[in-house]
Amino acid sequence: MRTAARSYAMILVTVVGCATCAATAVSSDDDADSLAGPKVVAPTDKKLSIVRRDFQGHVEQLEERPEIAAARLLTLDDATRAKVDEAIAKRAVLVSQITLDNYETFLKLQSEFAGGPPTTAEQRQQRMASVRTLREFAKPLFEPAFAEALAALVPTEQAKHFRAMVSEYKDAIVSMEAARGKATRAGEDKGDQTDEAMGDGMSEVATTRRGSARAERIRARIDNEVFEVRQVGREMGQAFNAFAEQRQRQGEELYTLIDATPEQRAKIDKIVRERGETAALKPSEEHRREIFQRVLKELTPEQRRKLLDEYRGK
Repeated sequence: MRTAARSYAMILVTVVGCATCAATAVSSDDDADSLAGPKVVAPTDKKLSIVRRDFQGHVEQLEERPEIAAARLLTLDDATRAKVDEAIAKRAVLVSQITLDNYETFLKLQSEFAGGPPTTAEQRQQRMASVRTLREFAKPLFEPAFAEALAALVPTEQAKHFRAMVSEYKDAIVSMEAARGKATRAGEDKGDQTDEAMGDGMSEVATTRRGSARAERIRARIDNEVFEVRQVGREMGQAFNAFAEQRQRQGEELYTLIDATPEQRAKIDKIVRERGETAALKPSEEHRREIFQRVLKELTPEQRRKLLDEYRGK
């Protein structure tokens, strides 16, 4: 609790976590840890696979990147496993950094993608532009390809298994979403999952270019691009959601520390709503100071003492 309450940033952002982040966070599944994907158990036969299907035969989407799930199934010595784990951890940090540094743009894109797939030429052009924007500010997440970065760390034979698992999963997802896209255009499926909507502008192009070998190569490239855009979009959404949940928890710690009344919580939330939207996750020092002072005015002398003692580390 001390670490959470000891800086101006905590005073602002933890309350924002209650009043602002919670309202804008990307929705997560029932699992409390939004970054933890479903456990993938190695099959009993020799072929390793991360593809799992439900009772209807639909591919179950992983909550983590397929590369991470596939890496778990590889037979590696301790030193190599440590290198792979380190690369995965570094990517998680990078995803969080890029998401928070570009959260305003990311949330705008999320809002656009949540509207479902584009239906007109103009909307498809806009979606393509949005995807380019995502690729620009999140370039380190696209290049070099995460799969190749991990494959380079493991022995050749294990790298073959790794690439095969990732490719099998990608192909299964692409096929499933292509079928779903046909159903949607036929009016049979109206689902609009945000992460699946990412890249739909390119997906539409892919479905119209068929026939020649060159057209199929173009389609395969676009399919791969769409898949990767959706994977990165999901990673960033999970990172933002995890950050928002963390701030909510810290906000509760703050309220518990000062034993805030319901009336005080409402007033503090209002302060954040009025000013927090402009500062959001990257407030300036001046902005933090302003909100800190306004929060202090809503507290009793005893509450102020507790908060200041916590801030000073007493």
